[in-house]
Amino acid sequence: MRLFRNIRRQLVGSGRFKTYLVYAFGEILLIVLGILIAWKINKLKEIRKNRIVEVKIYESLYVELRTNLSVLDSAIVRYNNILSLKNTLHYVRIDINELTQETKDIIVHIKYRDANLRNDALKSINNTNKFEFLENESLKGLITAYPNEIKNV
Repeated sequence: MRLFRNIRRQLVGSGRFKTYLVYAFGEILLIVLGILIAWKINKLKEIRKNRIVEVKIYESLYVELRTNLSVLDSAIVRYNNILSLKNTLHYVRIDINELTQETKDIIVHIKYRDANLRNDALKSINNTNKFEFLENESLKGLITAYPNEIKNV
């Protein structure tokens, strides 16, 4: 800073106004370049932070979807057990049409449980501004359609 001040004093004191303007323009240019570099560094930091949030979103979605997959797999196994109950009734020569609806419901509920699927991460993404961190447009469409697809299942 002292060096620049001495150069400025010498230029103004010697009466070389044109040289002083060139010097002042150079100083302004240095300040602008410094601001632009700082702005770019800040932007890169922001991109890195957004990427970290995006990866965390992907990880939570992955864990949730893997859990839902195992829940659905076990529900399929239980459904196959219900089919084996039907075969057992057929084996003991009980006609399924002779059973009342209440009896059928009791038999089904012996082995059947609702499949409780997790959707906490999806709700969090859909209800907050985290959706903007996802860059893949097709993934955004799949995430918004997923709750309706699960309801249909």
